[in-house]
Amino acid sequence: MKLALQLYSIRAACQEDLQDALRRTAAMGFSGVEFAGFFGCPARQVAGWLKQYGLEAMGAHIPAEEILERPQETIAYQQELGNRRIVCPGFPLRSRSGARDFAESLQKVAGLYEKAGMQLFYHNHQQEFTADEGERLLDTLAGAMPGLALELDVYWAYRGGADPLAYLEQRRDQVRLLHLKDGTMEHGTEAGRGNLPLAELAACGNRLGIPWAVVETEQSETAAEQLEDARRDLAFLSGLV
Repeated sequence: MKLALQLYSIRAACQEDLQDALRRTAAMGFSGVEFAGFFGCPARQVAGWLKQYGLEAMGAHIPAEEILERPQETIAYQQELGNRRIVCPGFPLRSRSGARDFAESLQKVAGLYEKAGMQLFYHNHQQEFTADEGERLLDTLAGAMPGLALELDVYWAYRGGADPLAYLEQRRDQVRLLHLKDGTMEHGTEAGRGNLPLAELAACGNRLGIPWAVVETEQSETAAEQLEDARRDLAFLSGLV
């Protein structure tokens, strides 16, 4: 797997100057980035920065509203970046019927993205591992839309009460991206300082042919702290993937 940085990790730097944040990301040694907003920058400009710094746009977190209601605009912007992975960063799933309804909504636009050479993904938090009628909501969503790829956030799966390694094996046909994050039941931590079996998860991801592992840190607030967290996580995880 190649390593990408979820740019939410360095959100303070991105808000200040997206170009400089991309430059810093490349300088750290990341191969790609997963976007979490574009801060009003035109797609052509962002694409130029990616080319300048040798970064791949391996994915983008895009709110469900934009995916569902503005597919053509979303497709046009992402095509300019060369991004093929459209990741819904979460949705307020509260019941199996709600998960099925959301899957139906996604299915209505999935063909537009597929025709453009893109695939829809869903990124979990802990809430999707809540069970309703004996089934986890993420399983209901994934089962209702087999063409939906999953970006498994292993930390939030753990916080939701799942065994992330077992879940990766269970959903091996749909999990096509990993968020390799660490933490405890109380809070996220630097990679290698929490309770997640990151080495085993990385090995499993490689065995299953998952192309990208995404680094994401959420515990710091200032730009300097966020950048340092990203560097430390990259140093640890690059030894595993």
